[in-house]
Amino acid sequence: WLTSYSFPESDFPGMLVGLNAKGKLVTEALVGPNDVAGWVPAEAMNVNREQIQSGVKLITGDLAYMFVTFANNSQRFPVTSQTPSGTHDVAIIRADIMEDLNPVKLLNNYDEIEPGSKAIVMGYPAMSPDQFVAVRSKDAFNTNPEIVKVPVPTISEGIVGRLIKSGAGTTKVDEYRSMMGDYYQLTVNSTGPGNSGGPMFDNKGNVIGIYSAGSAKMSYAIPIKYAMELMGRSSVTK
Repeated sequence: WLTSYSFPESDFPGMLVGLNAKGKLVTEALVGPNDVAGWVPAEAMNVNREQIQSGVKLITGDLAYMFVTFANNSQRFPVTSQTPSGTHDVAIIRADIMEDLNPVKLLNNYDEIEPGSKAIVMGYPAMSPDQFVAVRSKDAFNTNPEIVKVPVPTISEGIVGRLIKSGAGTTKVDEYRSMMGDYYQLTVNSTGPGNSGGPMFDNKGNVIGIYSAGSAKMSYAIPIKYAMELMGRSSVTK
């Protein structure tokens, strides 16, 4: 993420507020510019000191440009459209490529897979060394060579340690819920920042998840069903 946001100087000192046990707003602390250097506001409750309707989102991301490339390739292709999911941390992008790409099989087996199943993650962790190529220009009007970073994928292997499910019922309780939502908890620990969005394969080469987050001890992937929902119409009522 290269997102940044600078609060106006007139906003400081600001107040960090929260809800107490009785559901009332209380001031928790005063904050200065250095306290919110990495913050990006998701929702605004007032603009120019004027209260706005609750739940109205005024601050949205603006896509200036986006390019994609492929493994061991120096060519960049512009993204023509993007569709974010309304239910999970997933989005689909589209780029027009003239040649056919090798397809992968998407398999939604989130309800059948068991802990201990094989998990293979492919991606581009930032900790891996970068690789560059020099491209000599054949343009008579621009003879300067170009140095281009070439992505080289990394394969990381582990198992599904746990299935985290947003909600379900049993014969003993009507419903139980996860504080996190639907995720695969993985023992894949050789990944890192930069791996997010990479495919998670099973032992038969099917894509069953999308790598989402991780650390040196734990990592997580989103079930592929949330990406498959964005590839077509998904009925929410009968």
